[in-house]
Amino acid sequence: MKKRIILFAVLAILIIGIGGVFLYRHFVLDQIMDWGGMENPDAVSEPEETQEIPETAELVLFHWYQNGMSYGDCFTFRIYVAGQDTPDPRLRCSYTDMETYERIEIGDELDDETCPPVSLERWAELSDFLRNAELPAYRAPDPNLLDATDSRIQVTWCDGDEQFANCYDGTYAHDLLKLLQDIAGETYRKAEAEPELG
Repeated sequence: MKKRIILFAVLAILIIGIGGVFLYRHFVLDQIMDWGGMENPDAVSEPEETQEIPETAELVLFHWYQNGMSYGDCFTFRIYVAGQDTPDPRLRCSYTDMETYERIEIGDELDDETCPPVSLERWAELSDFLRNAELPAYRAPDPNLLDATDSRIQVTWCDGDEQFANCYDGTYAHDLLKLLQDIAGETYRKAEAEPELG
């Protein structure tokens, strides 16, 4: 009888101990307040501030990076203005074509010459889309969620001498992704055809 009571007491202590550690870790550590009254920055991520885009502002850089659990959901698109006097938008991207499941790689970050030019018409189309899109401000995913998708869009504008960047959450920006894949496909086909014409 004594052995059963001792065994029951040991089990009860173990269960209480494990439960206490769990409660401390998930309900106390995540909300630790320092002496200045600030929350743990890993506990809750606030959305980044975004500026209103003036009508006179010109798009100079678009960069969308997404990291997800599935390789097919991971991609990067970077279109930037290379020329100073005359805009010369260049494309670098890596994504999975969802129709063919082929991995598309265009351009090299270490060599601008391998990044094909995007037509000014498509650049203007992207600029107009971004002006009118109501994308939510970027918020970093919860670091405790291992399967969270991190989808960060950075858009840099130039208005006169002032340059500013807005960061958005691209998790549900499906129309924008479709537009970018269309621009990438057209740009790639045009770049491949040009040597044959020359």
